[in-house]
Amino acid sequence: MKKSLTALAVAAAISVPAIASAESTWYGRTHVSLENFDDAGWKINGVSNRANSIGVKGSMDTNLMDFKAIYKLEAGVDLEQGKKVTGLGKEHDTYVGMSSKSIGTVRAGTVESPVKSTAKIVDPLFTTSFEGRGALGLTSGGEASSGDGKGRSTNAVRYDSPNIAGLKVSALYNLNPTAKDNIDIAAVYKMKDMTFFVDHYIMQSGDGGNGTAATKLGTKLKFGAVQVSGHYELDAGKISGDPDDTQSVLFANAAYTMGATMLTFSYGMKGDGSASDSTKKGSSGMALAVAQKVNKKGKIYAGWGQTKSNADGAEAQTMMAIGMSQKF
Repeated sequence: MKKSLTALAVAAAISVPAIASAESTWYGRTHVSLENFDDAGWKINGVSNRANSIGVKGSMDTNLMDFKAIYKLEAGVDLEQGKKVTGLGKEHDTYVGMSSKSIGTVRAGTVESPVKSTAKIVDPLFTTSFEGRGALGLTSGGEASSGDGKGRSTNAVRYDSPNIAGLKVSALYNLNPTAKDNIDIAAVYKMKDMTFFVDHYIMQSGDGGNGTAATKLGTKLKFGAVQVSGHYELDAGKISGDPDDTQSVLFANAAYTMGATMLTFSYGMKGDGSASDSTKKGSSGMALAVAQKVNKKGKIYAGWGQTKSNADGAEAQTMMAIGMSQKF
């Protein structure tokens, strides 16, 4: 497998000279919210650079079968700090690659992991204050942030197969210099208003010790104006980062759409299966929100959320937020 992935990476590197003459598209996203945690006062939050970004992407034909050379260069923007730009070449998608309708797509660099790609399927509030992986902590940390084995995987090569009768397979290999055999494989099957997926992530330690892994199963079903979705993660240390401290994570969402308005309810639960002390007994959370499309790529939203740790004596924390997101 390593040899085949290395060959794909070389093919991606060969495409670099062609990128200079490719037609480019500038794009971006802005998101800002007014939030109140536990009655601590309202505050404008623009610090989420995963939701604020600017980038350029492009592709061009090659003389190799039906392959196109592709590239993407994206940076996160911290709106709370004004001019600060972070993540160029590190925290956001930054890659070169080759794409073919008949064979598939390979990308090398900093690439979104399949574990994060599948999270988008079940979470209609992705990249807002009420997303499952965000402040409410309704999904695993493995789908957030960037780095080796994270939602955006650095030092990575990813392959995506073409659509075969509704089935697409993705495989990511992480070239982490301090570990080995970090592999993320996902299969997504779509049929009309039904989507099913499975994802398996393996991380091996570099010193020959025990590695970590996680398997995620999920679905999204549509019934007219109603959509239900969710996933369940079976953990062997990948989520917690410790093979001796396993977790299980459940996330579920129900949404009802009326024209340009969407009402949504999310629930999440984490359980620490092997934790013995009172500070590691898992947590749960929920969120109610309404989102209104203001144009094709923009929306405003408002909602309420609550999280609670299962640790002894822990109190629930609440959040209220009003926000706006706009793509361009």
